[in-house]
Amino acid sequence: MIAAPLETVYRLAAHVEDWPHLLAHYRTVEVHAERPEGRIVSMAALRRGIPIPVHWKALQTLETDAGRVLYRHVGGVTRGMRVAWTFAVGSAGVDTRIVHDFTPPWPWPGPWIARAIVCRFFVHGIAEQTLIGIKAAAEAGGHRREPQS
Repeated sequence: MIAAPLETVYRLAAHVEDWPHLLAHYRTVEVHAERPEGRIVSMAALRRGIPIPVHWKALQTLETDAGRVLYRHVGGVTRGMRVAWTFAVGSAGVDTRIVHDFTPPWPWPGPWIARAIVCRFFVHGIAEQTLIGIKAAAEAGGHRREPQS
């Protein structure tokens, strides 16, 4: 739960180009193209703990009226992954969730690698750091960078 206005939380989640200034684990975010269906962004981050750099390219679609930020990964190891950020206002703030759907058509042991290494270790680790950082920034009025560790 994030104790901040929905508008602040949504803005922080949607404006990924600001993430390197707000989130210590994000190294770069570059907007490549604005298209009618969304924008193409390249993102690079480090997973905390074992600082391994990862990068991907995605189509970001903002569904402001529905309260969602959607991604379809179009480049990198996670190509084909679909990601949905959802926001629900409650009495204590904004319940913010990130759901990933990644089932690449890799031959065995690819499905196991996708689940155990790509999703559990990298994707969930980075997403957890991102939610913690967005929560800290939103609760600080939208301008706080999480501390390096």
